[in-house]
Parts: sequence; C-alpha cells; structure tokens
Amino acid sequence: MAVINEQELRTSTFKGFVQFQDPAGSTYYRMKERQNFGITLNFSYSEHYSDSGQKAFDPSGYNHSFNMTLKVTSDMIDDANPPTDKKTISYWIYKAVQNDPLDITFVGKMIALNAPDGETNEHRLWYKFKGRITQFGTGWSGTGGSQDWVMSGDILEINTIERSSSDTEPTATTNWFP
Repeated sequence: MAVINEQELRTSTFKGFVQFQDPAGSTYYRMKERQNFGITLNFSYSEHYSDSGQKAFDPSGYNHSFNMTLKVTSDMIDDANPPTDKKTISYWIYKAVQNDPLDITFVGKMIALNAPDGETNEHRLWYKFKGRITQFGTGWSGTGGSQDWVMSGDILEINTIERSSSDTEPTATTNWFP
C-alpha cells in the first residue's frame, strides 16, 4: 500500500496521521489536516472471591471505543440528496439514520520517540481497527475559522497494534478479537 499523508508532506510538528478504508473496497482516504484521534480499550472483569477467600476477577467482556475531531472542509459533505459519496460524513450519517451504520476500517500511524535505552532508530506505531461511528457532533463559531466535526463510536475489531521501522502498513492477518 502506498502511504499517504506522510510527515514530510505536513508541517514539521505533525507526527502522525489517520486514514480510513473505503467500506466497499481497499482504497484508503486520509483524514483532514487538523485531527485528534483517541482510542480507549476497556476490558471488563467481574469481581468475586474464590473458595479460599482470595479476590478474583473473571473476564466479562469489553467495551472499546474511539473518538476523533476533524476540520470541516466542503468535500466532507456530499452534494447529492440522499448522499452517495461513501467518504463523506453526510453519507455516514445517512447510513446511520437508515439503521444501516457503516463499519469503517481506520489505520493510524505515528512516529514514536526514541526509546530510553539509547536506541536511535525511528519507529512507526501502527494501529488498525474496525469501528462503527455512533455519535456525530459539530457547532458554529461566530469568531471565524474552520469548524470541527466530533465523532465517536465503538471498536468492533482490532487488527494490529504494532511497531515497525517501515513506512508501509504492516500486513497483519490476525483479528485480535475471539
């Protein structure tokens, strides 16, 4: 895969990017310039006491989530009604309204700082997961500037969380979820 949105194409302080995969194919689209992306992995455990009186924990599921904030540009909203462009926020909202939400594969890469042991190789940290956007939000500002879209949702599967010295996406073949 050819990686887009490389650091050398951005400002010198930009150290990562997130892109998503077209739900109908293998095409990747980059997110907009100003973005925040967060991932929360939440593994639940039920507390109980064993027969010997020791506290024990049993896995009871997971509730992984993500959130992102993107700069709004006009190409993020489709000009068709109903929307048909699968890489637009309006299409994602339309599909949610139709009770047919999209499961979107997100790929993130960031440059990691050198390790404290003196290693000087620059490493890329890759995150790839499938998520379903369940919340959308935006607002308007009277002071000008660009507007933001805030979206969040559930992580349905994790494909990779990996360190690599390569600039191309790792080819993980294992879905971490049972």
